Amino acid sequence: MEAAELSGRFALQSFQFQQKGPLPVPERLRRLRLLEKAVESHIDDIAAVLRADLGKSPAESYETETGIVLSELRFALRRLRRWAKPKTVRTPLPLQPGRSLNEECPAPKGRCW
Repeated sequence: MEAAELSGRFALQSFQFQQKGPLPVPERLRRLRLLEKAVESHIDDIAAVLRADLGKSPAESYETETGIVLSELRFALRRLRRWAKPKTVRTPLPLQPGRSLNEECPAPKGRCW
């Protein structure tokens, strides 16, 4: 892929995220499971590419690359529902005895900068 094509795809994804907002939790879980299955089904291919590019053995490629990705995916699958829950925050003194809820916090940020 060329830089212009990648830039166009990123702009489209960013626009869609701004229009539709974050995906619902069940859809995010489904996509994480699909990614996990894709990585698991291509472990041998990933090991072969790492062997050709970096000279890593299959065990080393699993230990330092594939295994870490799978571990992080499983970590996210276990905790995503908890991360997406609205969080109770302190209510300012003038608004007591009210209750405050921060629903903006659980949404993914979508960008690295």
